[in-house]
This record gives sequence, structure tokens and C-alpha cells, in this order.
Amino acid sequence: MCNVEFHFAPPYYLPEFPVPEGYDVPGYLRHLCETGLMKRYGAIEGEVKERFEYELSVILQMGFPSYFLIVWDMINYAKENGIMVGPGR
Repeated sequence: MCNVEFHFAPPYYLPEFPVPEGYDVPGYLRHLCETGLMKRYGAIEGEVKERFEYELSVILQMGFPSYFLIVWDMINYAKENGIMVGPGR
């Protein structure tokens, strides 16, 4: 007989994403997001800034900035190498 228990409460054990020198993980995620927002909207202000700050605060509070950077890295690699990616979450 076997008894296995899964505990899905924090802390979650995710690998730490290696960031460029001069950044910490949350700072690098912010940098990438702001770069993308500037590319899409030209300026980060008003409703865009408000929504961005809210969404980023949720990611940071939940402790998932490395997760988002890992996913970004895989999607970025795929796009740079002609691998199709979908709009999934």
C-alpha cells in the first residue's frame, strides 16, 4: 500500500531565472513588461499604467516572477526560431 499526499500551498519551488547583471528577478520582469508596453502603446500612462502596476503587483505578491520569465524565455526562443506559438495562457 502507498499513501501519497500533495501539498499545493506556498512556498512553490520554481527555478530561479538567471537575469542580466544589474537586475533582480522582479526588476527584469518589470523591464521586459515596460519595454513591451512602450512598443505597443508608445507611452505607459493612464489606464495602461494603472492596469500594468496592478497585474505586476499580483504576480509579485504570488511569488511568480521567475515563472513568468521562464515562460517568456520559451516563447521568445520559439518566435526567434520560427516556431509557431499560440495565444494560450
